[in-house]
Amino acid sequence: SFDVSFNGATVSVFYDGEPGGIFKECIPVVVHGRFDDGGDTFLGDRVEVKHSDEYVAVNDERLDAADDLAADCAAPS
Repeated sequence: SFDVSFNGATVSVFYDGEPGGIFKECIPVVVHGRFDDGGDTFLGDRVEVKHSDEYVAVNDERLDAADDLAADCAAPS
């Protein structure tokens, strides 16, 4: 289980599996799946971690915003 945050919204994610070796806190991800019946938790069936130029080319505005959030996340408080 983990949380995904973007543009001030946070969603709890449940993923029954190993998201991969490069998955870690504060990096952009795409989670495929659906919301549970209550709509409170996203049930992921696939997790993609940013690692290719193809994702960057298609989603560069989103990626810039996510990189800004990651910088804030990594900054000591």
